[in-house]
Amino acid sequence: MPEILEQTQTPSFPQQTEIYYPSSTEDKEIIYPEQREDDIGETSIHISLIANFLNILKLFFKERDEVFLSANMNLYYEGKNPKEVIEVKSLLIILALVILSVVSVLGQNTTEKVSVCTDETVRKISTRGIEIGDTKDDIINLFASTDEERQRIRNSASRHNKANLGYEFFGITPNQNLNQINERFDGIAGYTFSFLDNRLIGFTVSYDKPKWKSAEQFADEMAEMFSLPAVKNWRNQSIGMIDIQCGNYRLLAQTDLEIARSSFGVFYERIDQILEQRKKKAEDEQREKDLKTFKP
Repeated sequence: MPEILEQTQTPSFPQQTEIYYPSSTEDKEIIYPEQREDDIGETSIHISLIANFLNILKLFFKERDEVFLSANMNLYYEGKNPKEVIEVKSLLIILALVILSVVSVLGQNTTEKVSVCTDETVRKISTRGIEIGDTKDDIINLFASTDEERQRIRNSASRHNKANLGYEFFGITPNQNLNQINERFDGIAGYTFSFLDNRLIGFTVSYDKPKWKSAEQFADEMAEMFSLPAVKNWRNQSIGMIDIQCGNYRLLAQTDLEIARSSFGVFYERIDQILEQRKKKAEDEQREKDLKTFKP
């Protein structure tokens, strides 16, 4: 039997809503209540799902002014008018299909817009056989074919290091450091390398060809070759320079149209913090040592 809400008034209590089941509705006013007090309340999971689906639909139909969206509503047949019929099952099926379609579309868009770039992504980058984690000798042997060339490179490294903290930095210009240019490095104007505890943690490579139209075009090519996020996810730092954060690393693409040169850099962002910690530790240890050996 249908449920009908009746508004009653008692002398001792304010107006209240009661549910009862009449034997007939012929002489009764049909009321379509906005809520049912005998309903079992939703759990937090139901509430979250309802809110999420509603927000998804609002996002999907945000440009459609003729679309009305709501949630958690009661749906009624029109009383005493059998000609006015709503196909509830069809409505629910259509709604479910719309929700699934929206979720699918938004999921695809999210995949396209968001691409995770992590430390592991950077470690997979390989430029002419050079990869993060290589040793100093690995790098030197890629360039040098004679002991003279190896020593020349090591000498340049010794002038630019903080070896006492485990950090070393040096550059290699193939047409200056080497007696004979290796075909492997054709088109390379130069490299700079950073090492921590004898392991490569960052580098910059400069190219003298080809000539790129913009930093975006150059970065787009590098992103495709190294499986990096699309260039639309990179940040513009200045004219001819864009970068992207990948975990503890920052990748930088730069072009100089005047001299037709481009460069790609991998920078370990925590290096300054690590060196500062090591420096402080070394100073503290030296202070303790000095205190122990101090004589008035």
